[in-house]
Amino acid sequence: MASSTTSAVQHELAPGVDVRIDAPSARAGRRIDALLDAAATEVAERGREALTTAEVAARAEVSIGTVYRYFPDRTALLEGLGARARNRVQRHLVEVLAIAPPGEETVARALVWAIRASRDAEPSYLALGIGERVDPLGADGVDAAWIEATAPAATALGALGVSESRARRSCVRAAMVADAMLRSPDDVDQRTLDALVAETMRRSLASVAAADAA
Repeated sequence: MASSTTSAVQHELAPGVDVRIDAPSARAGRRIDALLDAAATEVAERGREALTTAEVAARAEVSIGTVYRYFPDRTALLEGLGARARNRVQRHLVEVLAIAPPGEETVARALVWAIRASRDAEPSYLALGIGERVDPLGADGVDAAWIEATAPAATALGALGVSESRARRSCVRAAMVADAMLRSPDDVDQRTLDALVAETMRRSLASVAAADAA
């Protein structure tokens, strides 16, 4: 039972998040979602710095011990929110890329759609994004959170013959442009945003290729 619980929750939150698991998987999953929902609302309304385990317990209408059972501190809650957002981006990318025709422009549009869907689903997204303000830099000096979130898009580019390094860095750059525009208070129409992200990806692929060849 314990192993199935750990597997189910790690799939939802992503590996590496410090979450304490000692309950049946379905119940643990529901409880964790409820606690993260409470944390997301708290961050959206009062800001990241105001987040405390006590406030999450009060908002979720549970004891502080219940919060500590799954999240040992506020940092774990923040990491959990970021991981949930990354997981959503990944799932949305997998869904759309599975049915869309292959191509660089398709990957760019999928990134926009996935990030928008994750933003709309997570109240704390505007404050935390996918956790890039929490996690350290990863390979090639690129934000580790974005490398993880855009992995399905990089895989799709790899299927087109793009090298792993070029695909990873280009997807991250394109995704960060989409993320910045989608967090902006100014509305950007879908066609303009798709074109901007696609152009970012084209230029990034070209510049990374030139740098690798130098």
